Amino acid sequence: MEDFRYLIGWIQFVPKWRNKNLSFHRKVGELYIIFVFLSSLAGIGIATQATGGINTAIEFASLGIVWFLAIFLAFTSIKKRNLVMHQKMMIYS
Repeated sequence: MEDFRYLIGWIQFVPKWRNKNLSFHRKVGELYIIFVFLSSLAGIGIATQATGGINTAIEFASLGIVWFLAIFLAFTSIKKRNLVMHQKMMIYS
């Protein structure tokens, strides 16, 4: 997941390239949503097994929840054609 994000993610923020390759941008976005959903679940799952105490469990769970919410808001905002909110949420994600 990390390799995918670092190799292809940065170019998604270049407006000229993104606008020229919108179909590719959407496909990469769909894959990213799937990866984030799975990673969010993994973070929450790890929280239930964390051996570093309650603080560690809360940190893993929070990371999973916040990451999921950021990508969910990015997805819903683009469906509503709110590009500014979509871009902000993708940066947070």
